[in-house]
Amino acid sequence: MSPQPRHSGVPWPVPAHHTELAIWGLVLAALFIVYETLLPFSFSFTREQLAEGLERATFVLFYGPYGIRSGRADLLGNVLLFGPLGFFLALAPVARRSGRARWFALTGLGCGLSCVVETLQLFSPYRFTQTTDLFTNTVGTLLGVLLAGLWGRRLWDRVLDRARRQLCEDPAPLVLLALTAAILVGALLPLDLCIRRDVLVQHLRTLDWRLLPPLPPGTGLSAALALVKAAWLFAFWGAAAAYVWERRPRSALRVLAWAAVLAVAAELGKLIVYSRALALRDVLVGWLGAAGGAVLWRQGRRAGLSHRTLGLLFGAGYGIYLVADTVSPLGPTVLRLLLTGQRLPAGGLQFTWMPFREAGQVPTAVALGEWSARLVRFLPLGAALRLGVRAGRRRWSLALAAAALILVLQLAVGWLSPWPGNATEVILAWAGMILGAWAAGRLARLCAAGSGSIPPTRRHP
Repeated sequence: MSPQPRHSGVPWPVPAHHTELAIWGLVLAALFIVYETLLPFSFSFTREQLAEGLERATFVLFYGPYGIRSGRADLLGNVLLFGPLGFFLALAPVARRSGRARWFALTGLGCGLSCVVETLQLFSPYRFTQTTDLFTNTVGTLLGVLLAGLWGRRLWDRVLDRARRQLCEDPAPLVLLALTAAILVGALLPLDLCIRRDVLVQHLRTLDWRLLPPLPPGTGLSAALALVKAAWLFAFWGAAAAYVWERRPRSALRVLAWAAVLAVAAELGKLIVYSRALALRDVLVGWLGAAGGAVLWRQGRRAGLSHRTLGLLFGAGYGIYLVADTVSPLGPTVLRLLLTGQRLPAGGLQFTWMPFREAGQVPTAVALGEWSARLVRFLPLGAALRLGVRAGRRRWSLALAAAALILVLQLAVGWLSPWPGNATEVILAWAGMILGAWAAGRLARLCAAGSGSIPPTRRHP
C-alpha cells in the first residue's frame, strides 16, 4: 500500500482493527502505571496528610526521599514504565495533529498523567512525591512517542497483519507465543516489582540450589501439588512447541533446548520481584513439564491420533487443571484421607460471601497479582466456548453449566476443607470466562474482516 498524506498525522490508511488494538494497549499501559505508582491505594485527603506529603516530597532532580541520590535502576525503571504509554499514545487516535506538534501534545498527556500520580502520592502515607519521577516519566513518554513516530507504525501494522493471517491459517504458533508470555509474566507475579541492586544481590545470595529441600512435617503433599501445578503450564507449552516444530529437523532437541531457555528466563524474572525467591528446583520442574508435554504429543502422533483429537485431549487436560486449581485447598486433605482409608469429614459450610476482602480494606500487590492470575486462567475456557460451540441454547447451556460447576466446587471447598470457600474465586472465574469469550469473538471478527471468511485452521491432516 503506497503512502498517502493525511491531515491526521498518519501518512497512510490504518485498518480499523489496528487502531482498536492500539487503544486497548493504551488502556492497559495506563492501568499498569496506576497499579505500579499508587499501590496500596491508601489515601488520606486531609490537611495533615497533605502537610506531611509536602514535607517528604523532593523537588531536586535526581534525588529521592531524605536526600538520597536516585539510583540508575530507579531512573531507568521510571523511563521504561511510561515508554509503552507514549508508544500507544502515538498509535491510537489521540491528539489529531501533524508533525512535531503532535509529538509534544502526546508527551504532554504523559506528563499530565505523571502529574496526577505525583499529586495523589502527596495524600498517601506509603508514597513519596518526587520531581525526578515527573522528569523521567516525561522522558519515557517522549521516547515511546518518538519510537512509534519514526518506525513503530509500520512495524505495528506489519506485526498485526501477519498475526491476523497466522490466526486464520494456523493459530498454533500464536498459542505457543501466548503460553510463552503467560509463563514469563507469571514469574513476575504478584507484580511487586523492585529493580534495585541490593534486592538483586539478596536474591542471588539466597538462591536455593537444593533439588529436594527438607520440608516441615505435614507439608509434603502440599509442596508436591504445588510443583505439579507449576509444571502443568509448561506441559501445555511443550505440546504446542512439539506441534509447531514437528516437521522441522531435530524437533525434539529444539523443544528441549527452548524449554530450558524458557525455564531459566522465567526463574531469572523473579530477580526483580521483591516477594519471590529463586530456586533451582523450579527450573528443573518447568523443564520436565515441557519435556513431558512434548513427549505426550509425540507419542500421541505415533499412535495415530490426529491433531484435532490431541488438541481435544489437551483441552480436557486444561479443564482438569482448572478444576484441580479451584479445589486446591482440598488436595492435601483428600490425598491424606485416601492414604489412611478414612472418610472425608463434613463440617459446617464456611464461605466468604463478601468478595475481594481477603486483603483487608485496601488491595495489595500480592492480592491484585493473585486476582489477575485467577482471572487469566479462565480466559481459554471462555474462548473455547465461544469458538468451539455454535451460538444458541447449547452454548448458553454449557456456559451456565461451567459457571455452576465453579460455584459448586467453591462450596465444596468451604464444606469439606479447613479453608473457607471464596466468592472472589467464583467472580474472577466468571469474569475470565466472559472476557475470554468476548476476546475470542473480537479476534474471529477481525480475522473475518481481513479475509472475508474464516478458513479452516488446520495446516496438517
